[in-house]
Amino acid sequence: MKAILIEDRPDRQRIFLSNNETDIDELKTINGLYLPSGQDCKDLIHELNNENYKFNDLELIMIHKSSLTSKGINFLNKQSKGKNISTVYFSGGIDQLIYNNESFECLNINSKEFYSFRLIPFIQNFVEDKNPHILELNNKDWKLSYMFLVKQLLQNRKIEEDEDEKYLLSKKIDKIKSLLDIKNKKDDEIEDYISKEINKIIVNL
Repeated sequence: MKAILIEDRPDRQRIFLSNNETDIDELKTINGLYLPSGQDCKDLIHELNNENYKFNDLELIMIHKSSLTSKGINFLNKQSKGKNISTVYFSGGIDQLIYNNESFECLNINSKEFYSFRLIPFIQNFVEDKNPHILELNNKDWKLSYMFLVKQLLQNRKIEEDEDEKYLLSKKIDKIKSLLDIKNKKDDEIEDYISKEINKIIVNL
């Protein structure tokens, strides 16, 4: 088992997935994905909240965040960090996409965005070792969006006169550089590199 999707409110899948039951049936057939239901799902959530779930060879966990207690979330984060597990928290109460890759890959996403047409292809690619990025759950072209953003931030920093604002812009730029895996590139190299990469992506769209 490479991935697990833990949903304690299965009716939400029927509401948000575009093909309803057809998509649910397709999720169930993905080799390498575990989709617990009923009592199995309740028992698994109980194990997480009591810090005794065995992660084994898990590489991706997607879970309804509200099903976990603070203790369960802390336990999952600790295990994800130690075992390098990509973690996706989805919930109707999440109104802003939050991604962090400082200690392990973690995405917080709204349930409606999570259960989009992008979910099944993402999971299929993941279990088939095609290495999709978890931000693809929100936007297939996420990398292009961040490249345009960092380009704009670099320009803003050049013309900004306030040192405090420059510092904040530099922090944002550093975060995106880490996300794009270009944190070792010098600032004077980035703009040219980004422009070339944007052109490559646009040509292949």
